[in-house]
Amino acid sequence: MPRGRPKKIKPEETSGDLTLQNEINQAESKLSSPESEQSKEVNIPMAQPDPKLKKIVNDLTKQFGHSVIHMASDEPERARIPTGIPELGKLITGFPSGAFSVIWGTKGCTKSTTVLNVIAQAQKMGKTCLYLDLETSFDNSWADKCGIDRSKLLIGHFDNAEEALDSAIKLSKEKLVNVIILDSVQSLSPEGEQQDKKGIEKSTKDDTMALLARRLSQFFRMDAAGNYRGNVTFILIGQSRMDLGGYIKLEKLSGGKALAHWATLIIKAFRSGKAEAPQYKFKVGDKNKSFPIGFEVCYCLEKKKISKTAPEGTIVKTNFYNEFGFKKPTDEEIKNLYKDWIEFEEGE
Repeated sequence: MPRGRPKKIKPEETSGDLTLQNEINQAESKLSSPESEQSKEVNIPMAQPDPKLKKIVNDLTKQFGHSVIHMASDEPERARIPTGIPELGKLITGFPSGAFSVIWGTKGCTKSTTVLNVIAQAQKMGKTCLYLDLETSFDNSWADKCGIDRSKLLIGHFDNAEEALDSAIKLSKEKLVNVIILDSVQSLSPEGEQQDKKGIEKSTKDDTMALLARRLSQFFRMDAAGNYRGNVTFILIGQSRMDLGGYIKLEKLSGGKALAHWATLIIKAFRSGKAEAPQYKFKVGDKNKSFPIGFEVCYCLEKKKISKTAPEGTIVKTNFYNEFGFKKPTDEEIKNLYKDWIEFEEGE
């Protein structure tokens, strides 16, 4: 057989996607076209990876002490920590590991209680959890009601934001914890807010505008790699503020743009109206009586960067019961809790 170019495969001799030979034919066509030296950079597919590329990747792994480049097919599926709240579970499946998530909203909309339920679920999976209690609002009895084993929960209190954030970075990098809760972002007080560079205490009248936002931006850049490799589920609780920049007052997440940028999930929690609140109904003679025993909570998925969630903008609703959490109490439990109020109503 005379030497020369390989025989080109005709279109009718193939089916489906382009075969390796088709791609070779296309590459040869480019080589024969008058496209100067640029055509020499065309990559022809190979059955085996380039030995030089493989060597450099291995060298980088040895140089940095961990894998920095690998095939996308080797990228592990993100594990999820269940929420312990069925309706919220339908919205997001669970909070992802190796990523940052944010849950935010106004006061009293169950943000902290929601993450306490997540901790309880994580402990059932044998996970080590750390609760950064920056608001100093952790309540032992309420944690017990949420199903948390306090003997296995790490809790942190710090003098300033840098102590809290540096601790989170260290523990993530060393792969010593599986879940970190930061409650809350707005409670972080940077050292520069408390004292100047000479160690002199500042007054509350001193301007420290955007200092927290800068610290958070720095934190995310420093912790992102360690949090990913440590496979840590990091949940930040955020407070809302009113944006007064226009004619309409808008509720928004505060804490700077980095908080929203780095978050894989952003969930907004808020209460429904009084009409939707769960009621305890009873009779006094011929009269029907009732009073609220909780309120309805709404969760809105504002941002997502992972699969297996509902579409952005989806809202789910669930009932929250005073003194009981998300678990519906029995009539007997309600009567015992509201005994004095029921007796008062019956005496009217």
